[in-house]
Amino acid sequence: MSDGRVSDGWVSDGRVSDGPASWRRASEEPVTGPGGLVVIGHSMGALLAPLVAARLDDRVRRVVLVDGGVAPERSLLIRRPVVRALFRTQMKIVGRPWRDAAAFVDRVEGRAIRNRPELRAPLIGWAEYALAGPPGRLRPRLDAARCTADAVNALTGEATLDALAGSAVPVHLIAAARGADDRKPAFLSDAAIEAGRRELPRLIVERVEGNHLTMLFDARLAAAVAAPRGSL
Repeated sequence: MSDGRVSDGWVSDGRVSDGPASWRRASEEPVTGPGGLVVIGHSMGALLAPLVAARLDDRVRRVVLVDGGVAPERSLLIRRPVVRALFRTQMKIVGRPWRDAAAFVDRVEGRAIRNRPELRAPLIGWAEYALAGPPGRLRPRLDAARCTADAVNALTGEATLDALAGSAVPVHLIAAARGADDRKPAFLSDAAIEAGRRELPRLIVERVEGNHLTMLFDARLAAAVAAPRGSL
């Protein structure tokens, strides 16, 4: 959420759970942002964003979905056993000990930023926050089992966009032109986006150059979040 607060809502079986005290505080505290909250989610977080926005109801002025939020086209890869195996493999790579933040970025995100070398420095800064542990043996602060379970639920579970069908809040989808790196096809195909539009006809869609990672540095994301109510 973009009013300066972060909450710890979590997903179980593709739905928001009632759990943490921080989630309750986010729901109960007065809105401090101009004109209401903006709920923004990237990738699997974009599948969670409609559920969060539906819970917050009229406190939300806009939902911004970043390269996610609509169901991907069904394929042999979007099956529970396949997604589980792929993410378990990815978690083993990401979760190994790392010499330093630069080594982590070069190995994990190197392909994604191959054509954008200027992004290496800010990503190293992010990795310095995301990694923890003794010098020379840093590890990401993540729960690999939960990340894998969330991926399976998000990518193969129920659609979430329909959670906003009963509200009038504007929903803006910003999709990347490429996938995990510049050589891969987009995660969200035109067919998947059209299916999302049929599910939620007021969905505003914009494609930006870049891949699933580099798109996060596109100024249009910040513009979508900062836009005043009713401007989209």
